[in-house]
Amino acid sequence: MKKRTFPLLVVSALMLCGCSSSNVNLDENNYDTDPISGISDDGVANDYDSDYTKDSDVEIPSSFDSFSDNTISAAGHYYLKGEYPSISITASKNSEVYIYLDGVSISSSSGIAFGSSYAIKLYVVLLNNSVNTIENDFLDTNAFHVKGYVHIQGSGSLNITSKQKSALKVSKDLFINDITLNVNGAAHGITAQSVTIDGANISSIAIKDGIQAESSDNTTYNDAEGFVKLINTKYTANTNGDGIQADTYVYVSGGEQNIKTIGEFVSYSTSNMETYGLSTDDFKFVKSGSTYKRVAKDEIHYLSSSYYALANSVKGIKAGALEYDSNSDGVEDTVVTTNADYRIGIAHGAKLTVDSFDDCVHTNYGKVDLLRANLTLSTLDDGVHADYNLNINNASIVINSSYEGLEGANVTIDGSETNIVSNSDDDGINAASDLVSQTNITINDGYLRVYASGDGLDANTSLIFNGGRTVVEGPGSGNGSLDSDLVKFNGGIVFACSTSGMTEQMSATQATFVYQGSTFSSGALIAITLGSDTENPLFSYTLKQSCNQIIFSHPSLKQGSTYSIYNGSSSSASITMSSTLTKVGSSQGGPGGGGGHGPR
Repeated sequence: MKKRTFPLLVVSALMLCGCSSSNVNLDENNYDTDPISGISDDGVANDYDSDYTKDSDVEIPSSFDSFSDNTISAAGHYYLKGEYPSISITASKNSEVYIYLDGVSISSSSGIAFGSSYAIKLYVVLLNNSVNTIENDFLDTNAFHVKGYVHIQGSGSLNITSKQKSALKVSKDLFINDITLNVNGAAHGITAQSVTIDGANISSIAIKDGIQAESSDNTTYNDAEGFVKLINTKYTANTNGDGIQADTYVYVSGGEQNIKTIGEFVSYSTSNMETYGLSTDDFKFVKSGSTYKRVAKDEIHYLSSSYYALANSVKGIKAGALEYDSNSDGVEDTVVTTNADYRIGIAHGAKLTVDSFDDCVHTNYGKVDLLRANLTLSTLDDGVHADYNLNINNASIVINSSYEGLEGANVTIDGSETNIVSNSDDDGINAASDLVSQTNITINDGYLRVYASGDGLDANTSLIFNGGRTVVEGPGSGNGSLDSDLVKFNGGIVFACSTSGMTEQMSATQATFVYQGSTFSSGALIAITLGSDTENPLFSYTLKQSCNQIIFSHPSLKQGSTYSIYNGSSSSASITMSSTLTKVGSSQGGPGGGGGHGPR
């Protein structure tokens, strides 16, 4: 990665010109929506950012080189002010060109507005809080298209618009520091071999991806390229493609990101599959009123025109996997998986809001790390999806709507400051993958509340509670609050309820009971007490959904003691702990076998 650092000289004006407690109440009011503000960086995400050094400032010379006919033909320092029909840089390969913009308007209707002929090292500096504009309207051309490496920095703002293609395209690495940048592209907003943005304010409106990073070598994995880094940056995107798409990885550290994606749905037909490059697995939506709803694979017995697919990817943030054309037929048909480390890391107080038709955060053949971050997600599909591991530590996650809330091959939740609220049409948290045979959910710490129309917590192999506070509300009808081949209660507080839910194979080193009997209605205040001690309940909670099965694990439960379940002021059940794992009432089930594999 290329880095250069220069001392800053403040310039007031330039006139030169080259041309023109253990008891717990889990009521809604106890939820802290921003639990991690003020928590310092403890280095948990250093595998993403240890190699980065900010190119912060550039020295401004006392005089500038001249140019003519809107063409810069040699390395040097050039000052631009006023209006230009285009700027063409014809300097030779590897030339270092510095361009200082001080209130510039470049507009072309005959080609690229700002571009280079050869791979150069270009430094663009915005001076004196100036407003600068680059735009074009010409068939199949980008507005800003530079071959080589580009650094854009300074004190001003830059607006780039292409009415035909991408707004800002760079063939190698792109660095943006401190400026305000607004891009509007008929294709991508920003596209480069890699994109690093630090301390900037970025707005991207795009018909395709808001920010895209494509590796130059599509036959091997090389994480020195194909990545996007946003560091202490405000990023706003409205796209008909992915908000951020990277071939290798995405790293977001600090700052505030607001991404909205809108997709086009097409009905099932052979012609639509060919036109949009779709497979039968993509047709997983049905029309529901004026919108669309995701359905489970096992509900689709045969495809017809009543099933729909998204015509293209419209995820919030997506990383991996590299694809290449193996037989030179023009079709990318092979995915690079060997030695690949595809990943998304969101960390260090980043505040991410995503409203998307597709997954909000998604890795192919990779992992997701959510570390000291705040996420607010709404989607027609998955909130967060990782083909491999999903790691959550001291993060705040609110999933307002989703098909599945959180999904990964192995989901690990840790950190005393973790707060998760997940609302889903299917599973709330699902450990499943086509790529991994053993899939698990492990909860070590944190505060979780899961409201699901499918299984609440669903793991193909094991579901392990070691600590934290977990509330799960799941339905009945073949689904339940906890669904796994094995459920282990080792610590923490767990309250899981459903209607005639499946009771899985369970083991407990911490006292736990399973009760099935009376129906508790939605809105009921449930309290679990030692005997009739309603003044000091071990647990109280207002139900959002009806249930008749309750699974409860708590460090204060003791073998030989009797506990009561209160519905409001009335005692509805009595449970005497005859063993570490006590079951009361009738139950149904057996191992549920976990959830379905998460589609990519």
